[in-house]
Amino acid sequence: MSKQNGLRIFEFPKCKMVSSGYCKMDEDPFAENGKMKLFENWLAEYDKKRTDRWFMRDFIMYGREEKAIIWFYAVPDNTVIDCNYEVIDFEGGLYASDIAILGNSDDEQRVYGAIKEWVKNSDVFELDERPGHYDLSHGINPNLEKVMGYSQLEIYVPIKLRKK
Repeated sequence: MSKQNGLRIFEFPKCKMVSSGYCKMDEDPFAENGKMKLFENWLAEYDKKRTDRWFMRDFIMYGREEKAIIWFYAVPDNTVIDCNYEVIDFEGGLYASDIAILGNSDDEQRVYGAIKEWVKNSDVFELDERPGHYDLSHGINPNLEKVMGYSQLEIYVPIKLRKK
């Protein structure tokens, strides 16, 4: 199996996640009162209560069947969430990931395609694209855009061990 520069295998644990609910892109989800913007506002306030900063907790996913995006925020299993959003059980699993330029759809598609091609050619892994187990992404510290000139997006593609 060949090594893909920058590609890594990541395992997400099972956990509870607060869900924004699905929103189609033609619904202008990030407008001032759009579904994703309202969830982002809730997430920003809730995230201020965190006592740790060791890892990211929010992920955006595109649902293939739903043809819509959904935003998740991971919370500790024993947390009581008082909000109008659904709390789901995220099953976790293995993901292949790499970095793209956030907001550059050509680069995002290039990286996504490269991950899928690497998995396709892998002797060890195969795609794990079953219902409810989709690609995820996470914007990496958008505050660095001023210094770097762009923001980074980590793209996660669900995988599993290839059956022998």
